[in-house]
Amino acid sequence: MKKKAPLLIAEIGNNHEGKFDLAKKLILSAKKGGADAVKFQTYSTEKFVTKESPSFRRLKKFELSIDEHIKLAKFTKKNNLKYITTPLSISLIDKIKNYVDYFKVASSDNNFHFLMKKLFKTKKKIIISMGLINEKEIIKLKDFIFKNNNLKKTFFLHCVTNYPADPKELNLNFIKNNKYKIQLGYSDHCPGVIASIIAVNMGAIMIEKHFTLDKNFSDFRDHNLSADQYDLNIISDYIKKQSDYIG
Repeated sequence: MKKKAPLLIAEIGNNHEGKFDLAKKLILSAKKGGADAVKFQTYSTEKFVTKESPSFRRLKKFELSIDEHIKLAKFTKKNNLKYITTPLSISLIDKIKNYVDYFKVASSDNNFHFLMKKLFKTKKKIIISMGLINEKEIIKLKDFIFKNNNLKKTFFLHCVTNYPADPKELNLNFIKNNKYKIQLGYSDHCPGVIASIIAVNMGAIMIEKHFTLDKNFSDFRDHNLSADQYDLNIISDYIKKQSDYIG
């Protein structure tokens, strides 16, 4: 019996730059690239950072309204993809929860218990990035999940938060060893496709990869560090063919 193929997530993030029509084009391109799901960030700038923050202006420019997110979620499902979002503003969770397949918790929030408890109440599947925490904190996180949510509905992503990540920092054996016996995938911040492919070989059950239409789209640095449709096709094709070769 073949094992289930890893879920391939195109992390659109803010590469739509606040443009609704561009967001739709990214969804369609991700589908053509072989993605199983797309992921966005849901936030209200004023409730996420202060107006004095250096990032306020850009975040405000890139912000999509909750109504636009709902429309994008429906558009995503119409195209047979799963819709995932990272809620960076807690007040928006109840407004979007009926339209998402998974909620994602960023590495910066993986010890934010109030947020996670709010997400658990939605009864949705939860993905948690494991960047910025050490082994003791991973054990505490697992115990917290065990006490507050169904571990079978909780997925973890091995993640090096540097962006871009240096290949020497990746420690992809962490996925193969999986000594914490959790549902473990990989969030790839490394340029190119090699790290994602190795992670698949190591047993990752999810691959999250930043995604863009064009690596030179603008001066927003995420484009240059993201996969495009061609790159995503390579990862997707490998995932589909891997089990044929390995069995």
